[in-house]
Amino acid sequence: MHLNTDQNKNNQIFNITLINSRYFADNMNEEHVARFFVKTSKTLNLRVSAHRFRHTFATKLANNTQTNIKTVQNLLGHSSVHTTLGYVHPDMSDMRKAVNLL
Repeated sequence: MHLNTDQNKNNQIFNITLINSRYFADNMNEEHVARFFVKTSKTLNLRVSAHRFRHTFATKLANNTQTNIKTVQNLLGHSSVHTTLGYVHPDMSDMRKAVNLL
């Protein structure tokens, strides 16, 4: 196993090639990502996809009080904040709290 400790800000987030020697590349590519989600789906016996992960990522960030929607938009690479809002799902406990205010 090789571990790249270089703190280069251009490194990919969650780059499996930095921690697993079976991946022969400097950066993850689409095949690496697809393989990861296929293996994860089989292990969990539940369909997991990169696209669903994007929705979860967007929702968690948007619901964090230390992050704003423009940051989420930029991280997801959306040209419109309206597209980003489509990725953000309501938190059920927040919805219950809002209804209980009535």
